Amino acid sequence: MLKGKPYHWEEIPGYLPEKPGVYAWYSVPDIPEYDIRVCISESTQLIEQGKPKEAAERVRKLISSSVLDKMAPPPYDVRVTGPLMPGYSGQIGFEDSMDLDVLLRLAQDPVRLHALGHALKQSVPYFTAPLYIGMSGNLRERLQGHKNLIEPSNQNSLSPYNEMIIEDQNFASEIKRRGIISSSLVVYVSEQVDNTQAARDIEYILNRSTFPVLGRR
Repeated sequence: MLKGKPYHWEEIPGYLPEKPGVYAWYSVPDIPEYDIRVCISESTQLIEQGKPKEAAERVRKLISSSVLDKMAPPPYDVRVTGPLMPGYSGQIGFEDSMDLDVLLRLAQDPVRLHALGHALKQSVPYFTAPLYIGMSGNLRERLQGHKNLIEPSNQNSLSPYNEMIIEDQNFASEIKRRGIISSSLVVYVSEQVDNTQAARDIEYILNRSTFPVLGRR
């Protein structure tokens, strides 16, 4: 049975099991209350000035900077070729596609924006995508390794655990590059009762069925 138990940032390593298992990192979305109030004030003024699209854009910027930019998938490397045709290659990046009507509703009704901010804080794990899914023969040591890479104060005390591989370093780098604060991170773990191979299989399938934002590509 795959049932995850949550551990918040300050609880790691804490009582994490020293057993095989799978884990999923999440970042709790947060639109700061102060930022919501400032956005409501500014967007209300824009609407009163007859500038609804500018008001909607102000709401877009708030949601993008607080939530969507931090959860945007990385760019994809793309190559296109055809018979007897030149080849094309490059990167394709994520584009924000929030609907203008939705943004206008949020701009015109402050209650909606407050409700959105509250709901996002409650969205983990059932209503948001994982950042990363991994497995380990020793959950406690592996997750302590993640924490050492993410937390600047721990950079000089990296775990020698042999699963500290390049994916962990890339994950930590992306967390810092996106401005995701460590206190917003929570990890759900599921022990696999001394069965490392089962954990490996579960991780493999979960990564390919949920496509974590910062997962393996």
